[in-house]
Amino acid sequence: MGRRNELSTKGVSAVAYLTLDQVSELTHAPVATVRWWIHTRKLPAFRPGRRLLVKSTDLTAFVEGASVAERGAERARAARKGARP
Repeated sequence: MGRRNELSTKGVSAVAYLTLDQVSELTHAPVATVRWWIHTRKLPAFRPGRRLLVKSTDLTAFVEGASVAERGAERARAARKGARP
């Protein structure tokens, strides 16, 4: 019976909204960087009162999109290096 009340700890699916500290831990990025992502509108967030919260699904989409963009940027850099004499 005790297990019924426990939350799932597999990923962030059990958490609907994350604090900036939690986002920082999950992405291994400083809180200041997370704030910058939000400020530049790369990562959606909302402010219920004084706290900034990020939806776990938005974080997942951001991380997946960032990894795709990073791979594209790496290919572009490699192509430019190959074009130089």
